[in-house]
Amino acid sequence: DLADYDYAALDFGAAPTVKSFKGEDAITSAIVSVTQATQPLIWITRGHGEGALENEEPEGLSQLKKAFEQENMRVEPVALLEKPEVPQEANAILMPGPTRRVLDQEAALIQSYLERGGRVLALLDPLTDSGLDALLSRWGVELGNDIVVDPARQLPFVSAANLFVTTYTKHPVVEHMETLMTLFPLARSVRPTASPPTDLTVTRLALTSNQGWGETSTQETTFAFHEGVDLKGPVSIAVAVERATQPPVRMVVIGDSDFVTNAQLANAGNRDFILAAMHWLAAQEQLIGIGPKPLESMKLSLTASQMSYLFWFSIAVFPACAFAGGAIMWWLRRQ
Repeated sequence: DLADYDYAALDFGAAPTVKSFKGEDAITSAIVSVTQATQPLIWITRGHGEGALENEEPEGLSQLKKAFEQENMRVEPVALLEKPEVPQEANAILMPGPTRRVLDQEAALIQSYLERGGRVLALLDPLTDSGLDALLSRWGVELGNDIVVDPARQLPFVSAANLFVTTYTKHPVVEHMETLMTLFPLARSVRPTASPPTDLTVTRLALTSNQGWGETSTQETTFAFHEGVDLKGPVSIAVAVERATQPPVRMVVIGDSDFVTNAQLANAGNRDFILAAMHWLAAQEQLIGIGPKPLESMKLSLTASQMSYLFWFSIAVFPACAFAGGAIMWWLRRQ
């Protein structure tokens, strides 16, 4: 648990080597597990084309499952259609990028859960119809039928639709993200409705620059802003919703799910963003922070001639240079 090992050398009779050190992460996880009174239960929806928790391929979510478990969260894949209701034991529901519509019966189940003080984290990709627009609208959230682009923050050699976000608002989910960027391979706009219910607090979390916009011509391969048609920046990509009842209702909606896949989770602040959102939903604000980064073990391999050069430079050349420099200074001072 403290390190990742490379066993390739075993075929040649050599000992395995350490690839990365994970001690800080493992020890932190152990401390959290013995200091928490309860272990939060996270339901992960399935049956709508969501990413698979056990899939270790780049598009899978096995690393996300591992990240939750390291934070002492119990993860359980669930088909909502099989459940009569969401029990109180479920601390949050995560919907990781459904590509098929959620049925009305399932949406009613989520609505009932929220009314009873539920917590939901919805990762909803652009160019998909999740069937959740009406439910989210009742909770003060509007999904954009667009693709968010930001040429001012465009990564080299990739499309402007590949976002990296460095602008965050004031909210517990993003209060530790000031020095981190979040990478969204393809995102839609998510923003508060024009007139959200008065008992709800709907907060934007992550924004593009002023030069970003929500491109409504989603079939185009090149992007250009059209006044009055496209959504003018800065564009919100994620929002948090809270209703201050007892128990309080909380929801986070993010316009992308690809940023938590195995291929993207370790990039920049992606892991920190999703964990912070889940900790806030589970009322564990004290655990929100920037997680430890694995320390990679590096090895320098030198040829025999390079070793010889290094030996003579360290034994002869460097001392000779120091002696010559000292002799010159002595002579200059005598003059």
